Amino acid sequence: MLEGICQFMVAPKHESDFVFRGADSTDDSQLQLIHTHLPKLAEAGYIEWHRETGEVSKGPRYDEIEPLLDLIENHADELPPNWP
Repeated sequence: MLEGICQFMVAPKHESDFVFRGADSTDDSQLQLIHTHLPKLAEAGYIEWHRETGEVSKGPRYDEIEPLLDLIENHADELPPNWP
């Protein structure tokens, strides 16, 4: 799971600002982010991702997932170790 995803939505961020909880390898995580996660989130409309600049911001459907992201963020200490 992306760490701090709710806070980043206050202002656009660069894709390199995201980290995965429990990630073993930064390189693998970055590849997964760029080639899997960001494209899927953008396709669903949850984020706007500009591949050329790496900028990520709220998408038109972000409000639909914001309560879930808030819940995950507010209870991160209760999640199992290495939980995505």
